[in-house]
Amino acid sequence: MKTTALKMLGMTAIVALSLTACQKEFEGGEKVDKGEVIKVEGVKYVIDPSSSKDDGTSNIFFTGSKVSGTHSGSFPAFTGLVTIPEGDFSKGSLVIDIDLTGMTSDDTDLTDTLKGEKMFDIANHPTGKFEATSIAPIEGKNDQYEVTGNLTLKNNTSGVKFNATVKVKDTSLSAETTSFVINRKDFGIDYDGKLDDLIHDNVKLTFYVEAFVEAPATQ
Repeated sequence: MKTTALKMLGMTAIVALSLTACQKEFEGGEKVDKGEVIKVEGVKYVIDPSSSKDDGTSNIFFTGSKVSGTHSGSFPAFTGLVTIPEGDFSKGSLVIDIDLTGMTSDDTDLTDTLKGEKMFDIANHPTGKFEATSIAPIEGKNDQYEVTGNLTLKNNTSGVKFNATVKVKDTSLSAETTSFVINRKDFGIDYDGKLDDLIHDNVKLTFYVEAFVEAPATQ
């Protein structure tokens, strides 16, 4: 009996140490409050990865971890709109609508779990959204901005912040964010996995976006 208890205690300690080591890679992520969504008028750049104009770069990548290792995946199906007055992204607005049903990962079983009721529950919550609340140029760095916004998943909204490199042209726009950390439990994604293979709370996200000027309506 004593031996069994010691084995269980040892296993618990190993799991805790492994989870702590795994967590270090996913530390960070500044907690920010939800804000008022930016609304402006200006030139409209449409985000649509399925567009023939997009070279396939556009994607939203995620990386998560558990005791036994890390997994990666993406949300390739999304649309959105960037509105820029006077050619200045820092004065603009940004909205991205995410189709969570198109989620992929590096493991088929994991993809099914992520889409299931325990995680994203896409049957009841098939979409997510990001809406910018602040866009500020980073001093001394061309085309780089600090972006703050509201991220919504499973009908839960939390503030997030990240840096992005954004290049605006007359008819197109490209943007790449740094990897930034969110806590999945802020969005009601509470499943912790198996006792001996616990899932880390923090997840890394990275956005790659191309957008193109909206074609004028035909008369």
